[in-house]
Amino acid sequence: MRSATDENGRYLVHTRLPADRPDGEAPHLALSIFARGLLDRLVTRVYLPWEKEANATDPVLSLVEADRRFTLLATGRAPDLSFDIRLQGPDETVFFEI
Repeated sequence: MRSATDENGRYLVHTRLPADRPDGEAPHLALSIFARGLLDRLVTRVYLPWEKEANATDPVLSLVEADRRFTLLATGRAPDLSFDIRLQGPDETVFFEI
């Protein structure tokens, strides 16, 4: 699914919440970002804030520095979650090499 941003950089996506995973990873959404000026897409994950136990043992999330993990957590409560993507600065979203 695709979503464009509005003039203020906001986007909206309607999707189902991810289910529990049999591979030991916490439920998450995979997100790719394409933008003018980026030579390659950026890839990140969106983890659910109420999945504290699963997030704590997620093998991918555990590779991220503890003080940066918050950049991969959505905020709010279902069904209205927010996820800010920051391309630079001190709270830059963690992106993964694929």
